Amino acid sequence: MSTNESTGSIKESKGQKGGMRRRSLTCGYLELLVNKKVDVKNDEEFLKRMTSGLWNLPNVLTMMRMAAIPMFMILFYTPHPLLNDATGWVFFGAGFTDWLDGWIARRYGICTPFGAFLDPVADKLMVSMALLLLAGRLGALVAVCGGLTLCREIMVSALREWMAQLGKRESVKVGYMGKCKTACQMVAITILLLFAHHERRKSGNMAILAVKIGEILLVVSTVLALYSAKGYITASWPYIRRG
Repeated sequence: MSTNESTGSIKESKGQKGGMRRRSLTCGYLELLVNKKVDVKNDEEFLKRMTSGLWNLPNVLTMMRMAAIPMFMILFYTPHPLLNDATGWVFFGAGFTDWLDGWIARRYGICTPFGAFLDPVADKLMVSMALLLLAGRLGALVAVCGGLTLCREIMVSALREWMAQLGKRESVKVGYMGKCKTACQMVAITILLLFAHHERRKSGNMAILAVKIGEILLVVSTVLALYSAKGYITASWPYIRRG
């Protein structure tokens, strides 16, 4: 057999294995979502399919959330009212997958180092892009809140990375205040994305009121973000003082 034929056979074999693996994972997802009788904790084959490698279900949901970012960017600037309104629903769906992938990972023990890294990155990318879009549409208040939020996220992320290098990452893990901030932020951004175009077109008092409510919630989430950042700095201050 020639070298080219041998190489072609190896590539074909790898391709077949890759296809079989993807089909196996797909079957595993269907079992998890449809077959309620699956005993996840005791079914070793099922658990192996769902937790091994990059393409476990929580990671796939997180990647879908990242893939939604260019989608709601395009919808936001599309010159069609219905497509503009869909921006908020896309963001809402992405936010729901944030809760869903975390629930699945905890419920079925599908926790991986890469998943723990990717999940907050996807959240920050999604929120940052939404705030940038809204700042351009709604003006100063959203721009200031967005700017403060982005500065806080960059600072806290850098602080966590530094603490992780010291082996003290648990000291700056996400607390209750941070979770409240995230929930309030998601609701605020969803409302603003749903009604920002209506408010600009002066579609009625309801749209104007909805935007005001969204802005108030965004201000509250920004205050919570800054307050929770204070908690992270306080927890890491003894290590900061050492230089």
